[in-house]
Amino acid sequence: MTYFSTDQAAVRYARFRPKVHDVVREWLAGFIDLPVPRALDVACGTGDSTQALIPIVDDVIGIDQSNDMLAQARAQNLTVHCLPYQQASSLGRFQLITTCMAFHWFDRDEAIEAYKQASEPGALWLNYNFAFAGSEHCEAFNRWFEQTYLTMFPTPKRNPPMAAIDQDAELEKLSEGEGELPIRLSRDALVGYLTTQSNIEAAVVAGQTYEQIESTLHQAFAEMPMDEHFRYRFHYELYRYQPC
Repeated sequence: MTYFSTDQAAVRYARFRPKVHDVVREWLAGFIDLPVPRALDVACGTGDSTQALIPIVDDVIGIDQSNDMLAQARAQNLTVHCLPYQQASSLGRFQLITTCMAFHWFDRDEAIEAYKQASEPGALWLNYNFAFAGSEHCEAFNRWFEQTYLTMFPTPKRNPPMAAIDQDAELEKLSEGEGELPIRLSRDALVGYLTTQSNIEAAVVAGQTYEQIESTLHQAFAEMPMDEHFRYRFHYELYRYQPC
């Protein structure tokens, strides 16, 4: 199944996804010499993850398979190409490869081989994910999210996380971390954000419309005593590629 491949999905993603990707520069600090000559952002989508690399990389390239998502990235004057991850090496070799919220959709072995082909010896691979972690203060919303939302809109099946590559002799795990970032969402922005999740994309692919789903969410929130303080969970893994 392919998600986030339509114009409307891309516009929503660009508008409503939290812009928190700059945190990657903290995760990379101390592990790589700056500026990085070349970096590849795999599955760059609308370009938020690519944009975060610009201050520390001389030449940043993003790739994605959705032209609609890439149109949003190009609107930010980012250098991007419509390519699958399997063809990453066609753009040369890189000292840094990043992947945000996408590796779990890939064929693990195929992706590892493709990344190796696109890597200079000693290249760093940063894989990271963000996940909505609910309201900071409204337990009624958190109960609704866990008990109702995830029942109405179940999370699509995905592959295991990148941790499964730990056994590869050519990859050294340098760092791993997890935590939460505070984000602020009005009710309208919260509805918009939820419609960017793969849970909702799966429902749209199955025949529902964004408008129907938005109406359902607005009704659910109508009398819920929420404020604008929410949490965004992250997990990252940083590897160094050292070919044998």
